[in-house]
Amino acid sequence: MKSLVILLCVLFNAHCLLAQDDAATLHKKISDQLSSAQTVKVEATISSPAKANVIITAKRTNKFVLQLPDRTIYCNGKDVWNYSAKAKSVTVSGFNPKSSSLSVEKLLLDIISRYSPKSLQTVGKSYQLLLEPSGTPIFGVKSITLSIDKKSTSITAIAIVGEQGKQSWKIKTLQLNVPVTDNTFTYKPTKGVELIDMRE
Repeated sequence: MKSLVILLCVLFNAHCLLAQDDAATLHKKISDQLSSAQTVKVEATISSPAKANVIITAKRTNKFVLQLPDRTIYCNGKDVWNYSAKAKSVTVSGFNPKSSSLSVEKLLLDIISRYSPKSLQTVGKSYQLLLEPSGTPIFGVKSITLSIDKKSTSITAIAIVGEQGKQSWKIKTLQLNVPVTDNTFTYKPTKGVELIDMRE
């Protein structure tokens, strides 16, 4: 009986080690793809603060365009334009990287590769890869769970647990290294749109 218990413990530990190895291998594959990308374009449905469909085109050095249902936000790494077509107004302010919050592009291009794999589970046709910070959480993110398609190894969903609670992103499309010029991230003045300049 004692030998059986020991054998079961050995098999269980071996299974855990294999799972950890698989998690590390998959994390490295995903991280290598993301960390080498210079640009990203994502179409997703986010759950918080309110459910919405978004399209994000981003480039390293804090450049992005975020298309929301009611507005479009542009950032060229220096200035931020918050444009509302309905209100026919655009507010421009200086970009402050220290006060900026978590975003899809920061998560994909930076944070995922800096977090450590903790577990890997199989759910239907997807892998569930749990990531946690090795040290201080970045942007208060305590854990990230990636849903990864088994066949294509593409990310299909992201679940985040942070200081503000839980948030989920259902990824419709994710493209890396899409061709995009720097002019994309600067708002072009439109006739009849009120400009509100908040820059100091």
